[in-house]
Amino acid sequence: MDMVDSGMWWTFGSLAFVFLFVAAILWPVTSIWKARVGVKKEQEYRELSDRSVRSLEGSEREVRELRSTVTTLSGRVEVLEKMLAEVD
Repeated sequence: MDMVDSGMWWTFGSLAFVFLFVAAILWPVTSIWKARVGVKKEQEYRELSDRSVRSLEGSEREVRELRSTVTTLSGRVEVLEKMLAEVD
């Protein structure tokens, strides 16, 4: 009976030790992995934000150019209207 008890204690003690050892290794590893995933996700959001800002700046430039073109065209249309009014 003594032999079974000591063997059982040895088995369960070993399993408990292995479980605690694995938990002690996996806990920090998973924490590091989660932190890396968070940093990577943050970098992706930052890149997306940068691309959005560049796109918005490009759109603003195009809008300024279009305004300039429309202003020029409206001036020309006014000149044509005056010329047509003089012809009539």
